Amino acid sequence: MARILVIGAGDTRRGDEGAGVVAAERLRDVAPVGIEVIAPGRISPETLAELEGVSHVLVLDAIDVGRRPGSIAAFETNSLSPCGSKVISAFGVADLFAAVGQTSDAPEEAIVLAIQPGATAPFTALSRPVRDAIPEMVQAALGVLRSWMAGGPMPLPT
Repeated sequence: MARILVIGAGDTRRGDEGAGVVAAERLRDVAPVGIEVIAPGRISPETLAELEGVSHVLVLDAIDVGRRPGSIAAFETNSLSPCGSKVISAFGVADLFAAVGQTSDAPEEAIVLAIQPGATAPFTALSRPVRDAIPEMVQAALGVLRSWMAGGPMPLPT
């Protein structure tokens, strides 16, 4: 049976950078049974341990992809570097997947749902456009999770 993990990434003390954590916390309340949702915030090399035995991983994060704040984008892990996105965290999502790709127990599928941040100043709350887009991010995450559970094609936002 598939082991599916959702990771909420970001720093809730830096405005929109915390959007992935906020979305994961909301998703935890509505995720299908059997889905593990964690919200460690900062992605670090230690996060690799969480991926042991995971067949599918979905990461929710704020990533600057040059769109309007609150826009949702999806990336398969093989497209993270070529897309030219700027991961806001110091050790970020791309680093995590580069490291896990070097192990024999890498997940079969991995998707990153990114929200375009607007404001990442220290000690600020989510900006209005990002706060208003959190429900859309949660719905996109549910779509990916349901698709993985059903074994069908994934509806990814573009």
